[in-house]
Amino acid sequence: MKAALLDKAGKVIGEVFDAPEKENEIEVAGAFTSEGDAVNVKTHKISRSKKNLEKAVYEQPVSKVETKHGPVWTFHCVENNTVLY
Repeated sequence: MKAALLDKAGKVIGEVFDAPEKENEIEVAGAFTSEGDAVNVKTHKISRSKKNLEKAVYEQPVSKVETKHGPVWTFHCVENNTVLY
């Protein structure tokens, strides 16, 4: 399921892949340690409205990463229309 990632002002800043079905917020990691722990984690609201989903297509992708402490999402780089992991 996809969703739109929102900043504090409600502006669409990312397109979330594998979004949780029932929650309205996700934790987004800024980076990961060499052991795979998420760092610089912030909570962001997500939206599934048609309007926001249309805007999200033009934003950076946000993908789920499973950690030993549970799932977190992180931004991924896009080069030549391909998401780099």
